[in-house]
Order: sequence, then C-alpha cells, then structure tokens
Amino acid sequence: MTHRSTPSEQARSQMVRRWRHRVLTAWFSRQDGMTALYKDVLLKLATFYGAGGCYPTISTLADAARASQSTVQRALIWAGEVGFLTWENRTVRLGNRRVRTSNRYRLIVALDEQKRAATAWLGRATTRALRRFVSPVVSLTDKVNRYSSDSGSGIQNLVRPPPSRSVNEWIDLIKSWDPPPTLV
Repeated sequence: MTHRSTPSEQARSQMVRRWRHRVLTAWFSRQDGMTALYKDVLLKLATFYGAGGCYPTISTLADAARASQSTVQRALIWAGEVGFLTWENRTVRLGNRRVRTSNRYRLIVALDEQKRAATAWLGRATTRALRRFVSPVVSLTDKVNRYSSDSGSGIQNLVRPPPSRSVNEWIDLIKSWDPPPTLV
C-alpha cells in the first residue's frame, strides 16, 4: 500500500526543497556574512514549515539547530537583511495584556522577492536608526523651547541643530536606491 501525498503536502515538500536549495546555494557561494551555524539554523527552520506556516520559538529553533538563542537571533536577523525571510510577531491576549508568543516566519525562495524583502529591511532599519538619531534631538529642542522664556538663551546653543533632511526625505531617498548588490 503506497501513501499518496495530498497537494498541500506536495506544496510543503516543494517549498522546503526550494528553501534548502537557496540556503545551500548561499552557503556554497560564500554569501557575505553567512556562517556554518547560520546555515544550520536556516536549514532547521524549514523543518518547522507546515500547512499553517512556520512559527517555532527561538528556544525551540536553538535546541533543534544545537546553537545558542543569541546565535539563532543573529542568524534570523542576517536572513532578514539579505531577504531570505520575513517575520511577524505573534501575540495572545491574557487578561488585560498582550503577551508575545513565537514569531511567524515567511520563507522567501524567489530571487525577486528576496531583493524586495532586503530593500524593505534596509528601509526599515534606516528609518529606525534615523528615528533614534532625530527624535532625541527634536524632543530635547522642544523641551528647551517650551521651558525657555527667552528664545535667545544659551541653553539652545548646546542642542545640536536638526539634520538638513527630514525623516521623510531620508526615507524617500532610501526608497530610490537599488537593492543591495550582495544578493545572489
């Protein structure tokens, strides 16, 4: 008696094969930053791919790949940077608060999708960095202006001037860039 696989099992099997091929291709082509542990983590991630998606916890993935949790986190961040995967945080409601559970990972195997994901990652990372840089300066300037009775006080001279471009101008500039050249 032979076991016939369902279309969803066939699609899962094909997706896992394509994912393994992409990871191993990146490993053998020595793609920038990929280490042996990153390869192991990404290959193990595919074993958790099922009909409902792929959502192991960091600790589960670390145990399966025989790596530390920080190594797993670095591997996932690297994979996000180069466009191999994206993820969304999953939460559940417990009483009045929301608690994070495992992440839901989306494995990306098509090259054009990987380039788009890597470009989006770069844009988000740059936006986060700009907000860290701009927001403290702007809020400090606002506080100084709010509590300063004299607009020409010496306190304002201690505050760095705001950057020559706004955050939205930086985002528009970054969106106009081409995808990173390191993708295979």
